[in-house]
Amino acid sequence: MATEDEDLKILKSHALQLAEHFDTVQIITTRLDPEEEGTFIIDHGEGNWFARYGSVMAWLRKNRK
Repeated sequence: MATEDEDLKILKSHALQLAEHFDTVQIITTRLDPEEEGTFIIDHGEGNWFARYGSVMAWLRKNRK
């Protein structure tokens, strides 16, 4: 399994690629950590923080069940 630093490097690389085509990018990932018996989150974003925050909040409202 990759380390958190390696995971973050992958996220940053893909976020930068997407940012070439979009104003903002926010990637949120999870991975099961069998050693810790839990899930951990790794996230990274590019572009205006307020726009990313607003997009995430809009997505949460739209997908709330």
